[in-house]
Amino acid sequence: MNVQLLREKSNTIQTLIKDEIHCTPLWSHLNVEIAAGIVEETASVITDAISGTIPSSQGNTYALVMKKPLGVVLGIAPWNAPVILGLRSVIPVIAAGNTAILKVRT
Repeated sequence: MNVQLLREKSNTIQTLIKDEIHCTPLWSHLNVEIAAGIVEETASVITDAISGTIPSSQGNTYALVMKKPLGVVLGIAPWNAPVILGLRSVIPVIAAGNTAILKVRT
């Protein structure tokens, strides 16, 4: 998810949220801003999630821990905070190398 694109399309997204869930302009604005913060926060810690580590070991042995994706993860976006909760359910999944499926209200 490109945070810059999310912010560029902020007005359109806010309008869609207001029309869909009949919320205040403040709540639709917070939905976009908090969601952008989730993306930025995940990006700042992604290195630990995808890199292997070399833990300490005893003697003349070495251990290497490689992190592998789990596979496919399903996320469901509730109606009351669609952007925040939708992105919160898929961004860490994608950042860890998994495939995310997001079910949204239709």
